[in-house]
Amino acid sequence: MPSKNKKKFQREKMAAIILLIVAIALVIKAVAALTEGSLELAQVETGTVYPHIEGEGITLRYEYVVTAPVAGTFTPSLHAGERVKKNGVIGVMQQEDADSLNNTSTPVYIQEGGVVFYQLDGWEDILRPGAEDQVDWLRLLTLIREQFAVEDGENAIIEETASGEVGIEDGEAGPPNLAADRPIARIVDNLLDFQIFFYAGENDVDALEEGQRVKIRWDENEESLTQAQVIEKGALEDGASYVLLSVSSAEERLFSQRYALCQLVVEGLNGLTVPSSAVFQEDAKDYVFIRKKNYVTQQEVEVVYSDENITMVEGLTTTDFVVVNPQSAFEGKQID
Repeated sequence: MPSKNKKKFQREKMAAIILLIVAIALVIKAVAALTEGSLELAQVETGTVYPHIEGEGITLRYEYVVTAPVAGTFTPSLHAGERVKKNGVIGVMQQEDADSLNNTSTPVYIQEGGVVFYQLDGWEDILRPGAEDQVDWLRLLTLIREQFAVEDGENAIIEETASGEVGIEDGEAGPPNLAADRPIARIVDNLLDFQIFFYAGENDVDALEEGQRVKIRWDENEESLTQAQVIEKGALEDGASYVLLSVSSAEERLFSQRYALCQLVVEGLNGLTVPSSAVFQEDAKDYVFIRKKNYVTQQEVEVVYSDENITMVEGLTTTDFVVVNPQSAFEGKQID
């Protein structure tokens, strides 16, 4: 039988080992707390988020092209964007007589009333409401992206000039084209709504319904959004989603904008919001760390909506504070 001294030694040895393990754990925890950094907290807020779908918008307009009735130089009598009545005059064709010092002028009449513009993009007779079923959208997207290539997120709005000659941009005129029947202007019907073919790509549009009211954000820096209504939705041959939208003819930018990178914004959601960085996943569930007295504890939440900056959640209250940098937190970590 072991002696009493030997048993005492074994007990003391076991106690020392346990104390050593505890000490090591405390040191590891302390080192982790120091190396992981301090915690940043943010209070849960009540707010409104606007779920959106990234995509590309192509404008379809009711418009027709005005051609030169005779050869000569076209001189407009109206500025781009002016309203003109049916059978009205938008300018004259100046003709030089080689055998005479006299010049002749031929008025240019229009068949239908509308708003006159002098810049054409070549899609006037193709991209019209009602013609979308005959369009190969995948091929058209490739062509139109190249034609209206944009940089830094800027949208492709054609800048009108007062020259009246097609294809003149930024004050640089190309070789004169004096032939008859050449396109010299376009008349946009401002009484009929525009349509937007919205290419959503792989983004989900299942939640949208025909007749639903939505908004279009053309620029992240713009506060105003364009009101629109869903006409139809579907999928293209490559499986990508699209939405066809109706937009009021009062939307002035669409008189000249053919293509743009944009966002489709659905109705706003009201609820509790936290910084998106505060939410993390474990075992396919969403969590945040919340403050409880002087330490943090892990709390499961249900995500309603999330983007790069804001996440709307359920399962919290406005009195809660969440940890913005959960990578620096752990269950029970004390708050500085």
